[in-house]
Amino acid sequence: MNNPHITAFKFPNELEFLYKCFYLSKDTDLKRQAISKVRSYLTKSPIPHSIEITALLMEAMLEDETQTGVKLFKYEERKTFLTSSNNPTATDLNIRLQYSMIMVKFVNGLLDPFQQSMFNISLHKLAVELKLPNYFVECRHICTHERLPSLQMLRMITQRAYQWLRVEYWENILNKYKSLDLLEVNETRWNMSLMNVKRTHDLKTLQQKEQNGDIFSKYSLKEVENLLKSIRKDRKREIQEKVKLQSVVDDTNKLKHLIDTKNASNIIQIMIFRNVLLLQTEKNHDVNEKQLVGMRMIWGTILQNLDVTFVTKLWIELFKLSTSTTLVNYGTNYVEECIINNKPIKYLKSETEIRQCENWIKWILENITFIDKSNIGEIVQLLFTQSNASRICVPILNNQYSALLTEVNCQEKIATLEKTIQRFWTNETNFKKRTLEDVELNILDDENTNKRTKTSINLFDSYSSWRPIPFGCPPPI
Repeated sequence: MNNPHITAFKFPNELEFLYKCFYLSKDTDLKRQAISKVRSYLTKSPIPHSIEITALLMEAMLEDETQTGVKLFKYEERKTFLTSSNNPTATDLNIRLQYSMIMVKFVNGLLDPFQQSMFNISLHKLAVELKLPNYFVECRHICTHERLPSLQMLRMITQRAYQWLRVEYWENILNKYKSLDLLEVNETRWNMSLMNVKRTHDLKTLQQKEQNGDIFSKYSLKEVENLLKSIRKDRKREIQEKVKLQSVVDDTNKLKHLIDTKNASNIIQIMIFRNVLLLQTEKNHDVNEKQLVGMRMIWGTILQNLDVTFVTKLWIELFKLSTSTTLVNYGTNYVEECIINNKPIKYLKSETEIRQCENWIKWILENITFIDKSNIGEIVQLLFTQSNASRICVPILNNQYSALLTEVNCQEKIATLEKTIQRFWTNETNFKKRTLEDVELNILDDENTNKRTKTSINLFDSYSSWRPIPFGCPPPI
């Protein structure tokens, strides 16, 4: 890939405009406008030698027409012709000097960059390699070392140089731009391209943030929800028709992939708060046993096929929610906002949802083997939270994981906890119903309190009775 070049012009169609002004337009004002445009380019950065020389040649010919009254341009078959002067007695020295200087600059600018050897190569040899006619080199030599050529000769050479640049540079470069569809690029298309580049960059940034777990996009939210809806629909069909559908297997694999590639905590919140594992009921209507059995039949098989690490996180989240004694009424928009902004939801809306959480905690603990040495300590610690969920889980854990509890020295803790539950714990029935605004206000108050009570950490302890004493002297008694 070629390295990018900084150009004085913004779009390639600006060169096309210059070409049309120099070679196709009969309007002298347009030609002068093109010359001014090239001069403005020179103030920005270096420009191709051929563009600068084209402007200088055009300027010299227009100056010749103005001073001598000669008509140098006739637009016939892409050729220019020389006509007789209307004022043959006018002085021509200034015009000849201008033409001569431009021809010297024209040849030197083309051939000097090719002088790459230790010793100078003949300009005639370089001109052959560049397909530059030799009479340009001869004209340059005469203008530099001999008497100035006649005005008629300089006019003819200048116009031939002007046409040579048209064929060898302008038409060549414009054809290349045209083949790449670059001449169609204008301000509007460029802005659209920048918007597309920015949109692509923003999308990549969004995807990177999503992979890092910083955010969870609306697209990902819809993707997970649609996949879960598809699984639920196919599982109902499997249960009703007593068949096995390949679509369920495929969708389960897709769900595993999403769990691996996206933030698993957000997927857990979708499964809990978006009417998947927990039925969102209105006015605290209770969920009957038939509905609970139906939910377990639909989603139990799916949970058994998911990764154990994900199931562990799901179980812990369900347990923490079931131990909360605060109920908060919030809408679906709040849930969506929290999921997208990676903000955890700490409260359920009704006692019915708490009972469903307890039901799922019990079922997962009984039917999925997800507890091992790496997480049993954390789970035992959770069970010390006074709640109905702990009362349900302790006997199951004691029966199914007795050997593991003994191995990690937690059997005594569970036995003590079981006795404590039987003697002192009561069923939790008093729930505080609060608004979302109150909960968020309390969170802000807690954060401000923590900021105020934050203790400073000193590198050295200070003593109020300390007095400075010279080094080597004993302290006073």
